[in-house]
Amino acid sequence: QAGLREADEEMVGVMLKNIQLTVLPGAPMNPNSAFFETPAPNEGVQVFALKIPPGLLRPRISTHGKESYGFANQILKPAPHSVRADMALAEKILDCEFVSWQSATTVGDMFTVAAVARLLAHLGGHHK
Repeated sequence: QAGLREADEEMVGVMLKNIQLTVLPGAPMNPNSAFFETPAPNEGVQVFALKIPPGLLRPRISTHGKESYGFANQILKPAPHSVRADMALAEKILDCEFVSWQSATTVGDMFTVAAVARLLAHLGGHHK
């Protein structure tokens, strides 16, 4: 429930009612275990997977020149009448780029790399 509520708050304009959200197994992640301890069950970053229906996606070329997918019809773009101030959108996700898991493991963001590992483990080898 909390993960779906968080996604709904951060993804502008996406109807999440028909999107399956799965909590991926594993302890919540600690982004900086050298300086912070997260021993309590509710501390750290939990990893979720959203199953996006193919009809919501369209092919495009990524920012790195590789094949990727984005949301069709700019469904994450807020309508002009829904924007009250830039600050209201400061923490919103306004666009997404979906790349292959192989490409995702080469980015510098450790959360992305760790989330890919969790997703592949969850899928149990049934991935493309």
